This record gives sequence, C-alpha cells and structure tokens, in this order.
Amino acid sequence: GTNATWEYNEGEATLTISGTGAMDDYTDDPSSTPWAAYRTSVTKVVIGDGITSVGNCAFNLFTALTDVTIGESVETIGVFAFDNCTAAGFTKLNIPNSVKVIKSCAFSNNHLKYICLGSGVKEIWQEAFMVCQDLEYIGSYALTPPTLNPNVFSGVANLKAIYVDNYCRSEYAGADGWSDFADIIQTPYGNCGDSEGDEPSSDVRWSLDMMTRTLNITSSTGGAIKKFNTSDYPWNNPAIIEDRKSGSAGMPRPI
Repeated sequence: GTNATWEYNEGEATLTISGTGAMDDYTDDPSSTPWAAYRTSVTKVVIGDGITSVGNCAFNLFTALTDVTIGESVETIGVFAFDNCTAAGFTKLNIPNSVKVIKSCAFSNNHLKYICLGSGVKEIWQEAFMVCQDLEYIGSYALTPPTLNPNVFSGVANLKAIYVDNYCRSEYAGADGWSDFADIIQTPYGNCGDSEGDEPSSDVRWSLDMMTRTLNITSSTGGAIKKFNTSDYPWNNPAIIEDRKSGSAGMPRPI
C-alpha cells in the first residue's frame, strides 16, 4: 500500500506488515506479491495496528503459516487473503473487533479448529471459510448476527458449537445462514466442580457473559471448584477466550 511496508524476519520466520492505510491487492498468482520468495517459509504473519485492510490474495498459499495476528485497526479482510494456508498447526483464528467485512474465500481450505469473531463483524462473504474441515468451534461477539452470504461454511462437517451471548441467541438461531446451525448455537457454559474428595461438588457451574466479557462461577450449595492445570480449565476454548495481545476479539485469559 501507499503507506504500508513489509519486513521479513528470517530468524523468526515472521512477516510483518506495518504503517497505515490499506494494503495492496494481489492476484491469485503467488508471485504477484513482493514477499513471494518467502511464501513457503513464513510461519507467522503480523498485521500491525494502523493497517486498515488485508489485501486480496496477500497470503494465499502460505503453506507453513501457523500463526496470524490481525491488528485492531483492520476493517476488511480481502478475498483469498489466507486461502490454502494448509499447515496443520494453523488451528486458531482471532478476528478483532475492528473488522467489519470478511470477503470471499478469505480463510478457505485450511485446518482451523477455533474461530473467534469480533463484535464489529457485519458481513461474511460467500465461501469465506469453505472446506475448513477441522473447524469445531466458533465464537461470535457480534450482538447482531453478521450477514452470511451463500456457502460461508460449505464443506464444514464437524462443527460442534457456535457460541454467542444469551441476549442474541434467538436472533442467531433465526438468521439466514446461521439458522442452519440452530441446534448448536449456545451460550458458553459447563461444569467445573471438584468431583473428588469427601464432598464432591458437582453443581459448580461456569458461564461466560459474552456481552460484558465476564466469567461467572456459581453453585447452589457453595461447592468447590476443581483444581485445574493452566491449560485444561474448561473455559480454555480459543473460540471464546484468547490473549488480547494476539489480536483476540474475546476476553483476557483468567489468572
């Protein structure tokens, strides 16, 4: 872009886009990008704060990519921007609150398992997440269901849950496109009671208020919370909770 620059750190295999304004758009020929020589080596892409759009086909066929950080200023993600990023380690995606539009095939054909959509997403174009065959969890912080164009999730067969705030769950369940998944649209909650010891606490429950980013722990009997390792607490789902420093739309990790 006119005011955007790029830099590749070979030691960290990281491609960083910095500056302000929109990135340039490219064609589906990978050689059309100025960083084409590093396409199969980059493992991390950082879109810096100040950038307002991710260009068409910018990172298409980045076959080693496992980590994407999108700055809080990005409003549009272009067509085929991260299409065919097929590395097995590319499993988590955090769309920040600033993003309004995710264009066609932006993240199609990859191994994403968790997607966290920020509160500002208004529209998702056709086939944006097509053939993400490993996709299991989506969290959407938008209180108004984003408009889904045809076949956004075509080829996604293993989706287990779409998490939304209780305030708008019925709206999602009745919205075009989202209604196809009405039976798995839910608010995030579950058990976290200590089932061991002399007095097991099976009624301790956790729930996440997605509107206020508040994690609530409740019990009708005053039971105990199970002791967890830092990686296995039950709300540790990247579709709803992720580190804001990596561009998350969700809440900070609880301590």
